[in-house]
Amino acid sequence: MNHGKGVALIEAFHHALAEHPFDVLVTLDGDGQHRPEEIAALVKRCRLDGTALVIGERHDASEMPLRSDLGNRLTKGLVQLRYAECPYDTQSGFRALRREFVQEVVRIVRGGRYETEMRMLLHALHRGLRIGSIPIPTVYLEGNRSSHFRPLIDSLRIGNVLLETSRLPPEKAPPREASGDPIRTAVSLEASREASRKVS
Repeated sequence: MNHGKGVALIEAFHHALAEHPFDVLVTLDGDGQHRPEEIAALVKRCRLDGTALVIGERHDASEMPLRSDLGNRLTKGLVQLRYAECPYDTQSGFRALRREFVQEVVRIVRGGRYETEMRMLLHALHRGLRIGSIPIPTVYLEGNRSSHFRPLIDSLRIGNVLLETSRLPPEKAPPREASGDPIRTAVSLEASREASRKVS
């Protein structure tokens, strides 16, 4: 049984933390819209200044299906009402997360469907953590037919997450510590099929 992308992601994060000595974890969707050759750039950006979260941003809206473009514009606009530093592409699943941030996520963020990635982003924004981005190509295969995103239901779920966060008092991020250690990377391909099976 498919319990949702967010449940699979959180399960994969738990697995990675328990089994792999990584410093940066990279997620990318399994529908072909993210290119593995861009992973190194995500990790490099994360490595430069101790960024907690790096998002691969798609800027060419002409290549996006209408529902994806509208959803991204709407959520970005709503998030920017509270967090001016909100990244351009709030819906991208191509992300690099520092190990410390992954540890925070599994403690605080509950798994669900597509709103889980929004919870991660909002948590980073709310904590005042450093968020970076790199431009990536906009790729959608066959109009994104393989996506399980449900425009009405999943948009309402994302809206509910925004409402919950709007009620929270502001927080301050903890001091950042510089690290010169080489970064080892764990990659989760849409939380991996293995994680999806575990939550079935």
